[in-house]
Amino acid sequence: MTRQPLKARLGKWSLRLCLAGIGLAVISVILFRLELIGHWSALGGLALMGLLALLALLIAIIALIVGLGGDRRGNQTALIALVVALVAAYAPLTMARKLGSVPRINDISTDLVNPPVFIAVPDVRAASDNKLTLNRDRLATQQAFYTDLTGLDSALSPQAAFQRALDLTNARGWDVVTAKAADGHIEATAITAVLGFKDDIVIRIAAKDSGSRIDMRSASRLGRSDLGMNAARIQAFLADFAD
Repeated sequence: MTRQPLKARLGKWSLRLCLAGIGLAVISVILFRLELIGHWSALGGLALMGLLALLALLIAIIALIVGLGGDRRGNQTALIALVVALVAAYAPLTMARKLGSVPRINDISTDLVNPPVFIAVPDVRAASDNKLTLNRDRLATQQAFYTDLTGLDSALSPQAAFQRALDLTNARGWDVVTAKAADGHIEATAITAVLGFKDDIVIRIAAKDSGSRIDMRSASRLGRSDLGMNAARIQAFLADFAD
């Protein structure tokens, strides 16, 4: 049996590592969403995919360098492995970069003096989930980093503002836990697309002058860092509300 050229063998091993990492990540996500493993195990699967993808990327680059020219099939295999490795490494590397660029907090509020209070959500949270207590250190960290995050003053009446907030909540596909128009109070749960992490949101609508004031709070059930997701969610919601 004729032995394959080194370039072809390296390309195949690179591709195998990529596919193994992707398969491991997919299995980790499925097991987590079925509640068969914890979130740390699921994140570990994604991290391992990233490491395997980086190793595969290195091997693919070496494969392309080895014996430049010739071995057309080896070149194709190495190029495919290179592309797959880049795709596989993108998500874990993006998460790692985001982790280093935002503070490690998981509960964000537009009102740091009198944050909106969760009333119904605690009943649907597990005892092992993050606590909903906002301590001074966490509030100070948010204030120092998210300097422009604040509530929204609207010309809408509290009743009209409540309905608009509820419509936007439903349009986003969040699961409404409670909605009380008389109290100007909405609680809902958002589920992230890939891992299915659950973040809880409370929206408070209060009368102010001739209009209303809308404040929000978004808190992750799991993890020490939310990768900036809660702040981004609040900013996007209030921007849509004001549009």
